[in-house]
Amino acid sequence: MEFSEKILAARKALGISRERLASITDLTTKTLYTYESGKAKPKSIEVYNKLAESLGVSAGYLAMDEDRDVRGKPEKEIFFEEIEKRYGSDAVDEAKELLSNGLVLFEGGTLDDSAQETLERSLLSVFMSTKEKGR
Repeated sequence: MEFSEKILAARKALGISRERLASITDLTTKTLYTYESGKAKPKSIEVYNKLAESLGVSAGYLAMDEDRDVRGKPEKEIFFEEIEKRYGSDAVDEAKELLSNGLVLFEGGTLDDSAQETLERSLLSVFMSTKEKGR
């Protein structure tokens, strides 16, 4: 099932309009239309997360070309799989190095789990955006 089919099916299963989903996610109805019609996909992890939370599915399910929801699978693992699919195994190594170097900044300090997840999501989002721009 394609990304466009997944968000359309999830939205309809919840019985909400595109306008309501736009309001919940702070996206425009035009953006949601382009996603649902298959003309575009989100370029950032944050958008996948917003959509997933609003639709009651996992971000990995939306991002991956699979028909099943992969809830419970670590988010980092899901995005590493997507990075590999889009950009190859070298890009996964680059993304892992970026995360490692970013987290080193906080060695010796305290970074709770929530803050660490936020930092990781942000770093992966920047990585994917940079890769897309470089295409």
